[in-house]
Amino acid sequence: MPREATPVDIAKYHSDDYFAFLSSVNPESLSDGTRFNVSTDDCHVFEGLFPSFCRSFASCLKVWNIINDIVFGIVEFLTNHERVLYVDIDVHHRDGVEQAFFTVDRFMTVSFHKYMAYFPRTGKLMDIGLFRPIIGIIMEVYRPQAVVLECCFNLSIDGHAYFLEYLRSINVSLMWYETAVAVGKEISDDLPEVNKYMEYFCLDNVLHFEKSRIENENSPEKFGETKTFLLERLSKINHAPSV
Repeated sequence: MPREATPVDIAKYHSDDYFAFLSSVNPESLSDGTRFNVSTDDCHVFEGLFPSFCRSFASCLKVWNIINDIVFGIVEFLTNHERVLYVDIDVHHRDGVEQAFFTVDRFMTVSFHKYMAYFPRTGKLMDIGLFRPIIGIIMEVYRPQAVVLECCFNLSIDGHAYFLEYLRSINVSLMWYETAVAVGKEISDDLPEVNKYMEYFCLDNVLHFEKSRIENENSPEKFGETKTFLLERLSKINHAPSV
């Protein structure tokens, strides 16, 4: 069982002022919230806020993100491995993790996310965002010794599994349903009734629900342009940087 993080652990990334704010603030005592990006929309203060865990910046909250647990995990990997690859399949660009290691050549971010008029409005092509067709080339050129994978919002179970089947072929361990995919084991589509709240979020008690069909607005021409651009950028990456 993992131990709880200590203030010393938190200070490896987050500032002392930010940690002190989180450990003492409550809805009634909030006075310095704007300094740490607290708002009533996304980053609000609530009872039991400390401790919490998600992908925040070093000294402020960022859209329901309090403590950046992924950064701490990557820091630990970097103490034992020369290179770490972070892959994020989410509707959001994971800029909080990316910025933590922005100048570190032993770390690479690969993010698949929605761009344009959508939070955080970062991760456009010129930010060197990378897409699935060239993961294999990244593995060949960058040669990460550890991969951190975050499976998040706006993909179906099958969508996650399809992506993870590819990662399994390059020997990456995975979590939850995708763990079964990683080890090549078929599991039942019927979900066990584990708690009284299932009716609120699980209509049919099945793992693979009916997926909605959303029109793909990416043209073949745009895909071609993106792939060509990314391959050209990858050709300039330092081959397998080390310590």
